[in-house]
Amino acid sequence: MARRRGVLAALLVLTLAQSVRAQIDLLTYREAEKVIEALPDISADRREGYCPMLSNRGYGGYGGDSPHQLSFTVRNGCGPTAGQLVENYVIDRRTGTVTLWGDNPEVVGDAESRARAERLIRQARSRALSANEAKCLALEAAKSLPGWTSPGHLTIDAESNSEQNRLSFGVAFRSSIRPIDFGLDLDVDLGSGRVRDDQTGQDLWSAGVGRLTSEIFALREPDVLTNEEALTLVLALKIPAFEMEINRGCRLRAPVLPFRSDEAEVGLACDDRSDENANPVIVNVETGRTIDEATGQVLGSEDSHRVAEGLFEAKRRARFEIRNKIEAACGLKQ
Repeated sequence: MARRRGVLAALLVLTLAQSVRAQIDLLTYREAEKVIEALPDISADRREGYCPMLSNRGYGGYGGDSPHQLSFTVRNGCGPTAGQLVENYVIDRRTGTVTLWGDNPEVVGDAESRARAERLIRQARSRALSANEAKCLALEAAKSLPGWTSPGHLTIDAESNSEQNRLSFGVAFRSSIRPIDFGLDLDVDLGSGRVRDDQTGQDLWSAGVGRLTSEIFALREPDVLTNEEALTLVLALKIPAFEMEINRGCRLRAPVLPFRSDEAEVGLACDDRSDENANPVIVNVETGRTIDEATGQVLGSEDSHRVAEGLFEAKRRARFEIRNKIEAACGLKQ
């Protein structure tokens, strides 16, 4: 049993370590989509009614020559050219630069799309950890080291720049039960929250570090609906065509197709027949607005509006609670 607990603890730390390797100061998937949508060719196609749709995982994704790149395939989504390829793009999540996919990448974009990219890049960079947050992570990492939890006094000196986008901290421990002092130098990556021991070059991971990093990252999550929340909202609409098919064993699913950065498309999934009896519903994940895809009619009811307000209020409340937890743990003022 003890061995099993040890294995489970190791797996927990490994899982936490993998989960917090996200880079919060780079463009997210949705932000990258917004840059692609602003490209001249894509904007022109939308004005002309061709419904350009960006691939989402199926045809595009994280790729290219760098982990900081995302690749997208854009196809027309409606009209006589539905399904036709528009272009393949690669975007650098660190700079917002968009190139055509291929052996000889060509930079594309105009003043408007570049301005949007610059604005989103500034927004992404503003998500980097503050000096106080980095200091708190360094202290939490030190507490997990052997010997650092015994009775004594732990101190940390003022931060200094060690490398680009990293802060370095000197952490010291004075034992209260033995006449010894010891310390080490740690640095924190402000974009990922990873804490590194400068002496060994190894990242320091623990349940506490993983939990604190996840909470700090959660404060930076945008208030947008997840696929599950979009489904919950559409259920609250009680659309007769959907209700009839659900009673016959069908289920709502999202996303149905690749769509736009601020929208999710919700449709039906039926195991034994087609789902052509009900038009998909477009959900604006930033506002909760719902629209019948085929007619363009805005959908809504008292129940659905109440559900949408509740979903966004829950996100704001969760953010407030997380902020209080971090302030209590680190003495931070957000």
